[in-house]
Amino acid sequence: MSNKAAKSVAVTGGGLVMLAFVGGLYVTTRDDPEALSRIMARAMGASVPEDERAGPTQLKPLFSAIPQVYDDWQRTDYLGLDNARGELARQAAMLGLTPETGDSVRDAAAAVFTNGSQRFVIYIERGRAARIGGAETVRIADLPFRGEIGAGNLLNLQAASNDGLRVLLVGRASPGTVAPFLEDPAFASLGLH
Repeated sequence: MSNKAAKSVAVTGGGLVMLAFVGGLYVTTRDDPEALSRIMARAMGASVPEDERAGPTQLKPLFSAIPQVYDDWQRTDYLGLDNARGELARQAAMLGLTPETGDSVRDAAAAVFTNGSQRFVIYIERGRAARIGGAETVRIADLPFRGEIGAGNLLNLQAASNDGLRVLLVGRASPGTVAPFLEDPAFASLGLH
């Protein structure tokens, strides 16, 4: 195995769970062991077809829509429903927030972006057609989010797409700082409304 991918194995609850670090991503087999195999093969340069069992909305992994970092920013990824929700909850708790995730969610990904004292999470989940509450609309990078920007640039925002994606933006960073990330073509292609 190349230095791009390393794996470790741990026994949990009578089953085997593999944790892999692939190109800056932490992935577990808990949600989809075959997906991990495809991700690792791609990271090592192999040409691997998409999972044919997946429906059209499943063909593009959620983490591929998470923006890339630039300058001095760092990005840490959390893949799979349990990992992504757990990290969102941890980051939100540090800020005293309780963001609302959706029902009947099948998949999720999150990334924590840090640069000095600025830190925010972009959390994406796929489930039933997402409903967004009636909070005030805040526009960042011409994308409509519901929620608020509180004192000290405290972000607690969410948006949805017509095909069941929900995006939460939680953290402490100025809207102007966050905007370039949201303008990333992969993220902009989510079709948020």
